[in-house]
Amino acid sequence: MPSSEITKNSIITATKNLIKNRPIEKISTRDITNACGLNRNTFYYHFKDKYEILEWIFTHEVKPVLDPYMKLGDWPESAVTLCELMRLEPEFYGNALKSGQNRQGSFIGILETYFKEFFIQGGAAHYDRLGLSAENREMVARFYSHAVIGIVCDWVSFGMKKDPRKMAEIIHLVQEQKLFL
Repeated sequence: MPSSEITKNSIITATKNLIKNRPIEKISTRDITNACGLNRNTFYYHFKDKYEILEWIFTHEVKPVLDPYMKLGDWPESAVTLCELMRLEPEFYGNALKSGQNRQGSFIGILETYFKEFFIQGGAAHYDRLGLSAENREMVARFYSHAVIGIVCDWVSFGMKKDPRKMAEIIHLVQEQKLFL
């Protein structure tokens, strides 16, 4: 592995370890560089800020695990898969989800954008058939995205104890039975 990749992985690992103990808002670039024994210039060579590290983690560690389930019939399974992944590093993901909830680039924001884009693209044929405008497509996609991430965040806040498959069952029930319609 090239030394540039080793350095980048060191920054990512240090950041993940720091997030296990405190919110990302309370972590400075100096904290990260001190934790991995690098200088600020080296950090900025690899990442523009600490939030870009969250994006890297999502793109390289979370997205590849979720992508196989992001099909119209299978997407509720992605919530289960996300929970199973989070159970592997509960302190990191728990704090990552609590951090920066009102800031673009937060982990919640990254997840919501991922799901929103899926619901926009994946539902295109349905939206066309219904004659939904782009604005309404966006609203429907945001609704589903917030619902999925909201239920995952609830699961995390309740200690990651319940079987995530129960979430998928509820999502399927709501979807298939058209509850509240």
